[in-house]
Amino acid sequence: MKIKRLILVLAMTVALLLSLCACSKEETKDNTPKAEESSSTEASESKTEESTSKEESTSEEESTSEEESTSEEESTSEEESKNVESGDCTPLLYRVEDSDGSVLYLFGTIHLGDDRTVFPDYVMDAYNESDFLCVEADMIAFEQDMSLQMEAVKKMLCEPGKSAKDYLGEELYNSAVAILEEKDLYMQAFDFYRPIMWESLLSQALIADSDLGAEYGADIQLLTMAKEDGKEVREAEGVLHQYDLLMSAGDEPVTLTVEQLVKYKDIYVEQTNLLYKLWLTGNESLLKKAIADDYSELSDEDAAIMENYNNIIVDQRNLAMADLAEDYLEEGKTGFYAVGAAHIVGDGALAQLLADRGYTVTIVE
Repeated sequence: MKIKRLILVLAMTVALLLSLCACSKEETKDNTPKAEESSSTEASESKTEESTSKEESTSEEESTSEEESTSEEESTSEEESKNVESGDCTPLLYRVEDSDGSVLYLFGTIHLGDDRTVFPDYVMDAYNESDFLCVEADMIAFEQDMSLQMEAVKKMLCEPGKSAKDYLGEELYNSAVAILEEKDLYMQAFDFYRPIMWESLLSQALIADSDLGAEYGADIQLLTMAKEDGKEVREAEGVLHQYDLLMSAGDEPVTLTVEQLVKYKDIYVEQTNLLYKLWLTGNESLLKKAIADDYSELSDEDAAIMENYNNIIVDQRNLAMADLAEDYLEEGKTGFYAVGAAHIVGDGALAQLLADRGYTVTIVE
């Protein structure tokens, strides 16, 4: 089954999103102006039921097509699947070496997991060999810094005189509220936040139906180990920089993302679990296919919007991360560079970018 790129990207960034959701709830409980009385959503729920019926029919057709197209992939990865079922964790790890012998390890993380996320010896050996750990953002430090949390939350506030409904539109807003209310997550205070907050909230609501949790995310586990070991921790970006990037393309692509989350809410958990399974197996070929862009279900106009958004939140960040990787290699220290798998594997990702720049890139097994 082909994984929607939207779901993959959300799964890669969900730790950041959920952390901000948590601190935003605390901030908005007492400090956000009282929201207006919410209108009845019965009409919108009726429309949602009709839409869901159509989507279920379409989903069955898509599922059949996707399952047929990936049957060969699943058969070729039978051994890896057995590893997952037995509890083994064999994630993908690259070793990058320059002409002077400097080494940098590239480790693609996923920000969700379960108790199967136990690093194998080859990962631990690379980690122990490394002088420092580099992650996208130090989420442990972020969660301990209230002023930084509030600064990040404030970035998501609506423009003066606007509410969430003005950005999302009434029908999408009502559908999103219905999902949040079902999970007992909705607060009227959220009406004062832009679509990026609603993307975060919906991710949290849908992940609640999964057995996966951010506490088992590979990045959090590595950060925890590094801090306990006294290993130097570096940030490739930092939380505020990440949110500036996420919001720099405007509200339109994020609103489209919210639409997709509502549309595919019934398969979100299934697809996220599949992504985690692929991460566990470390199957480079299948991960590349999962990460590949697919805007076939969008209109030409919406596809163009999402391509630009993807360029900002993935492609441009990949280039900046590759530049930073080169700086680390020139430094001469051995580093363990752990960022989201979407930035490590696939066309235009770090492993390929560094290989194209003349570095020796190999898979560690």
